[in-house]
Amino acid sequence: MAILGDIKSYEGTIYLACCIGVEFDYDIVSHFIKYYKDLGVDEFLIILNTDEKDSEKLRYVKNILRRYDVEEKDIWQGRYLAHDHTTRIRNVIKRCTNEDDWVIIADVDEFNEYPLDLKKFVTYCDKEHCDCVMGEFVDRLTESGKIIEIDRKTDLWKAFPLKVDLREWNTVPYTKVVLNRSYVKTTLGNHGPIDNIDNNLPYHLNINHFKWRGHVIENQKEREENHRETNIPISIAAKGLQDYYRKYGTFKKDKHDIKL
Repeated sequence: MAILGDIKSYEGTIYLACCIGVEFDYDIVSHFIKYYKDLGVDEFLIILNTDEKDSEKLRYVKNILRRYDVEEKDIWQGRYLAHDHTTRIRNVIKRCTNEDDWVIIADVDEFNEYPLDLKKFVTYCDKEHCDCVMGEFVDRLTESGKIIEIDRKTDLWKAFPLKVDLREWNTVPYTKVVLNRSYVKTTLGNHGPIDNIDNNLPYHLNINHFKWRGHVIENQKEREENHRETNIPISIAAKGLQDYYRKYGTFKKDKHDIKL
């Protein structure tokens, strides 16, 4: 890779699209917005989802967004389904961006790492004619492997120091798109581009995955139930994770799981 310090910063708008299930992920929203603002994201395309008619968590998350001068683009009232999630993300990107704009599509528990400065990295991708960049999950766990609750004051990086690999439960790919041109349409779950897209990077970037916190087991149970009749892998993965944690009370198995 060229020395990024010698590359000028991208002068266009960098967008981030995210659908947030407020009932389970309200606890990490402030961390997520601050992280990506600090990286250099200019505009947030946020969709808020809840199945509750009068949701306190929805009001709470909306207030957090206002503190960061972010306003949601859509409120999705109804049961969460992965296909609907993907459709709504595609629609908000199409509505709010131009085809050549750069977009990050990330779940609220996914903290992508980019080489040095994000805006310089975008310029680098421009020069390399690379319209889609891939990343790979790095699951972050507590030292004990146990689930803990967090709040806005929690230091995520200290609270979840372990870098582990939990892909054995996932029948979906463990890679995702971490940066792409707006015109690039991605698959269900954003695990790759639908069409053949140039990707000239010989490696995957890290996606720090802060999923294993708060009410994740209840969330996985709901995901399993919502997708049981759809025959998509999310239901199988959700059940495997629930069963393992309920049996052992931790996700930490042995030293061979650790990526450090």
